[in-house]
Amino acid sequence: MQWLWTLGEIVNATIAAGLAVRHLAEHAEPFWRFDGLDAAAFRGRLPNAFSLLCGKPLGG
Repeated sequence: MQWLWTLGEIVNATIAAGLAVRHLAEHAEPFWRFDGLDAAAFRGRLPNAFSLLCGKPLGG
């Protein structure tokens, strides 16, 4: 089963869980490809993936 969550939903869920966002980055490099498909996402014009680093809030 697959789920399509928006970036905002993921970030807001981590904040609601009490985690602090330390770093968020989008990456143009695709981690998947389909033969014969020349989409803008494959040419580095759209983000294909992201990295999110979270941790315990500081000082609390």
